[in-house]
Amino acid sequence: MKNKSFFRQWWYIILFILFIAGYFGYKFYSDKQRSNNPRYTIGTADRTRSQNRGKAQLEYSYSVNGKYYHQYCEQNPACVIGQSYLVQFEDGNPGNSEMLFDHPVEKGTEAPPKGWEEMP
Repeated sequence: MKNKSFFRQWWYIILFILFIAGYFGYKFYSDKQRSNNPRYTIGTADRTRSQNRGKAQLEYSYSVNGKYYHQYCEQNPACVIGQSYLVQFEDGNPGNSEMLFDHPVEKGTEAPPKGWEEMP
């Protein structure tokens, strides 16, 4: 009987470790792909929503080739709702993106439909 409970306890621990390793592995892979094949467009900070444990998330939107994307990221204290910022996305996979809060964009600036190959 003891062996079953011992095995069951370790099974959950191993499963948890594999889940965490998979999550961070995928995040690292996505970030690397975006960095290796970057394009840039303009996105707008739309709204915030509260998450578990009091963390706020920011919803932002942008378009590439006429298709609109809505993504979430951790709220940045310097971010202003309604303000436009540069968005880095992966060429060939525009859903893999990151809003660049340190690069605000002036009103009236238009991005090409496929985005810029280099940061403007």
